Amino acid sequence: MTTYNNHQVEILLRDMNGKLVYNSNFNIHDNAKLQIIPENKLASGIYFCSLLLEEIEYKVKVVVH
Repeated sequence: MTTYNNHQVEILLRDMNGKLVYNSNFNIHDNAKLQIIPENKLASGIYFCSLLLEEIEYKVKVVVH
């Protein structure tokens, strides 16, 4: 497992049409664990989440009931 400290992170959440519905930038400090909760309630459906960390991009599909 790779650990990242004091790095800039960006989270992008897009709907099925590719529309950006959530965007957040923050820093990771001392292996902190984060729980990201969008300010607005998301409608039920499938979303695509991208986590950008340095030159690495992680992608995951999110299902909201």
